[in-house]
Amino acid sequence: MNKRRLLLFIIDIAIFVAVFAFLASFIQISSELRILSLPQAAIHCGIMLACVFMMRIVFGLYVQIWRYANVRDYLNLIVADFFGGLIYLVIDRSMLVGSHLMVASSIAIVCSVLIASLSARFIYQRMRFYLNKRHASEAANRVNVLVVGAGRLGTALVQELQSNPAGRYKPYCFIDSNPEKIGSKVCGLHVYGEGPDVVARVQSLPVQEIIIAIDSLSPEELQALHSRYRQTGCPVKIYAHPLEGTDKGEGKPRVREIRIEDLLYRDAVDLSDESISAYYRDKVVLITGGGGSIGSELARQIAKMGPRQLVIFDIYENNANDIQQELSRLYGDALDVRVEIASVRDARRVEQLFAAYRPAIVFHAAAHKHVHLMEHCPQAAIKNNVLGTWNVAQAAERAGVERFILISTDKAVNP
Repeated sequence: MNKRRLLLFIIDIAIFVAVFAFLASFIQISSELRILSLPQAAIHCGIMLACVFMMRIVFGLYVQIWRYANVRDYLNLIVADFFGGLIYLVIDRSMLVGSHLMVASSIAIVCSVLIASLSARFIYQRMRFYLNKRHASEAANRVNVLVVGAGRLGTALVQELQSNPAGRYKPYCFIDSNPEKIGSKVCGLHVYGEGPDVVARVQSLPVQEIIIAIDSLSPEELQALHSRYRQTGCPVKIYAHPLEGTDKGEGKPRVREIRIEDLLYRDAVDLSDESISAYYRDKVVLITGGGGSIGSELARQIAKMGPRQLVIFDIYENNANDIQQELSRLYGDALDVRVEIASVRDARRVEQLFAAYRPAIVFHAAAHKHVHLMEHCPQAAIKNNVLGTWNVAQAAERAGVERFILISTDKAVNP
């Protein structure tokens, strides 16, 4: 038993003895008859204490971390003390000199001890919660987030964020379509309704990001929510399972970007054909723009096919790092993943990388793809999409690349 559990055990014994002594003295004084002598009271106290604490140990109450306790843990404490009191009453009636007043007194003592123990744990848990909340409010660089969905998934997300004072996100409020929840508070946060003015309302709130946390959303519903809240100008993310192919009943959800697969009106195509896998197996595959939405999904699919080496080439280190960490968690040492931070506009650097890795297959996905933006910045589009592609194609030819696949304009015609 570690120090914290031992301290809790000692505190519980102190609470038990104090409550027993107080109530026993009160009953002795208030009743006309002297029920027990001091030695007898000590014996009854010892037996009752042994019965109650034996059941608490059996129910595992001293291996529980009470700062994270939930309703089930508190219910376990109630059940343990109930059975402990029941065992004591059986012993009292069969072996000790008992009376109806003693039975009533024993029940009163066990119930009072239980209430005192529950109160101590609840007060401790709330103190930890408010202490964490205060530390969280004092932390720098915290992002106020609005959670869409005040149901099971949304409340689970908020509770997780509230319990982590060192985290990036600070829950600010909920938005929900359930009339019974609108105007109330969940997890201490206001719940606003989804109405025609929801975009203006969100823009008036001090929130920097929006997280959709709703169970069993269809692609159409998710796309509608994403389109609506994107109008606020805030980044819109989803609280869902992190990996492609993860069943909804498996794994732990996390906050992540909304992927194109989430918005498909059909199931994603599974590239698991053996002939396809054989083509990529034991080959060096390089993906430019490998950290982006398209490049990272290519990396996930190709990683399943057993390449000898997978090279993620991207100018933005955050995205490249995310896909590298994801693949490392999935495949460990079985997959050789390399990340190179560079720009396709840097012809010399592109040449160096192709000469160093000698890839057999190149997916060129590094490009500015948002047409409405690039129409206003044609110089950047030409440098990246035209001259960048030229640099990669030239380097690929010199390195003897077997297959070069250009993926740069998928969003231009049919986003």
